[in-house]
Amino acid sequence: MSIDLSSVILLDHVISKIALLLFLLVVLKFISKRLSKTGVSALKTFDKFFMKIHLPIGFAMIALALIHGVLSIYSIETVGWLPFVLGIVCMASCLIAVGSFYLRKKMNKSKHWLPVHQISTIIAFVTLIGHIVLAKNPEIFLV
Repeated sequence: MSIDLSSVILLDHVISKIALLLFLLVVLKFISKRLSKTGVSALKTFDKFFMKIHLPIGFAMIALALIHGVLSIYSIETVGWLPFVLGIVCMASCLIAVGSFYLRKKMNKSKHWLPVHQISTIIAFVTLIGHIVLAKNPEIFLV
């Protein structure tokens, strides 16, 4: 049984869009925390909701991003190596964010792990933008 490349490409695109949506939901936790400090009770409820789903959505996003990385290997000849490097840096940044959460007790409770978590998320966000832009427009980087 052979797998049609067009089916792999379609599956890869669907998975990448879901992973992107999940990443944005994970990042919404940062925004909801800032909004909840305004004193509006509905925004505090919004933040509590995002706190509950933040971790499972993050794990789902990482799993889908890994699958996307494996499925998108077929496109390295058409988009070049830079989107792949940015994708790897983005994934590493996400894993550092997860690791900082699990190592928070060893990092002086909540004093030091949160900046590591936030900075790695910012790096992931920036590299994800570069990854998407270069994957969609590989001619930007190709000379």
